[in-house]
Amino acid sequence: MCNSSSRPLMPPTHPIACCNVAKNSFSQRARLNMPTVTLPPSVATCIDSLFAGYQSLLADNMRGFYVHGSIAMDCFNPVSSDIDVLVITEHSLSLAIKQQLGQLHLQLAKQCGKSIEISVVLQQYLDAFVYPTPFEFHYGDDHIEAFAAGTIDLETPRVDPDLAAHFVITKHYGLTLFGPPAQDAFPQVPDADYLDSIASDAEWCYNNIMQGPSTGDCDVPKYAVLNFCRVLAFIEEGIAISKREGGEWGLAHLPDALHPVIQAALDEYNITGSAKPIPCQSLHDFASYAFGKIKEKAP
Repeated sequence: MCNSSSRPLMPPTHPIACCNVAKNSFSQRARLNMPTVTLPPSVATCIDSLFAGYQSLLADNMRGFYVHGSIAMDCFNPVSSDIDVLVITEHSLSLAIKQQLGQLHLQLAKQCGKSIEISVVLQQYLDAFVYPTPFEFHYGDDHIEAFAAGTIDLETPRVDPDLAAHFVITKHYGLTLFGPPAQDAFPQVPDADYLDSIASDAEWCYNNIMQGPSTGDCDVPKYAVLNFCRVLAFIEEGIAISKREGGEWGLAHLPDALHPVIQAALDEYNITGSAKPIPCQSLHDFASYAFGKIKEKAP
């Protein structure tokens, strides 16, 4: 368990402000299908509200609703983790529906108090995978101001290389709230596309670390360190794993000199605020090693 303070999933205990919770709630579904998953009740309630809102707005167009990421992998940190969701539709979304989805998220931002990352993808891109993958709608908390101001561009077609990684993780670990089981619904993503997807931000992470101080102590950038480990695990062994599992793999397979950085990242990932500062030079050494290995395989 990543988050030892989480309690088993429970049904919602208070009314939902924006929409009705489906009778078969996330909590009940998770208990039935994935009994090892644990979440704070408030997070389960938020997912129930999100699911009910999408079900109401998309109606018969919705073909699947899947929770992935740290929740599906049972390593959710209530302080820092996102709620990650993929929604599949049969047909393209109208501008009016996209705007209504945006309003739903503005309501949920007030209710949930948690960061939500969600993408709506057409069924045709599961049937015939395309990389980078087009999407119909995306919401993340970095878009909240644009949605609130009505300035978000909802009409320009866009693609997202991150969706390849999301598809792989959802196929292996995803929680199915609606639609075919995740392992059947999602395509087999080519290894080259998955590697490009998870390695796509490696250069940004490397440059960000190397532009920082090289002397004194630094806070560990947990996501950068653990993502480096996850990419290296795929390069070396062809395994698709979570960030936490990537860190555990790194401790088992990477040079001992890098372990303090990896352990600090794992500590901070599991319990926010638990990691002590690490020598900045050690962080630089880790980034140089990891990025060098990645560049050999994903130039």
